[in-house]
Amino acid sequence: DLIVDTTQASVDEAVDVVHRSLLAAAGGDSEGPRHGLWLCPRTLFPTRSYSDVRKTAEGLAAAGVTPESVEPSGVQVMIVDGQTYLLDGHARISAAIHNGQALVAGELVATGDEEASLGISARSYVAERSTAELVDAWELAHNLRFSRKRSG
Repeated sequence: DLIVDTTQASVDEAVDVVHRSLLAAAGGDSEGPRHGLWLCPRTLFPTRSYSDVRKTAEGLAAAGVTPESVEPSGVQVMIVDGQTYLLDGHARISAAIHNGQALVAGELVATGDEEASLGISARSYVAERSTAELVDAWELAHNLRFSRKRSG
């Protein structure tokens, strides 16, 4: 399966990802993306504070490392009540937003009541970690507004 969130991607960006993904799946492009989920970074709700993410990014930058090299397989997400939340990959998403990237590779880890992390369901994880204050701070830091406020 291949899912591409075209919320902010241009037609050319979406077509390129689909084309390269199909080539990679057919074995014709070893350099092509091998992910089946492509997400718009501006639509992903955070579960970590922006200040923590910024500290992580600054530490990586000081070491000469990019978020993409630390998280090469993409970001991990959960879906709860129709909204997509980050489980892992906040620094990469933050960098993608700041760099104007329209699509990032992702991996769906859990939905609803499925286990997301250490025996905790995605729903419980989101309710505990994705607070209104955290989302507001993320929006402010990235100059964006989510079209709908978070679940939980």
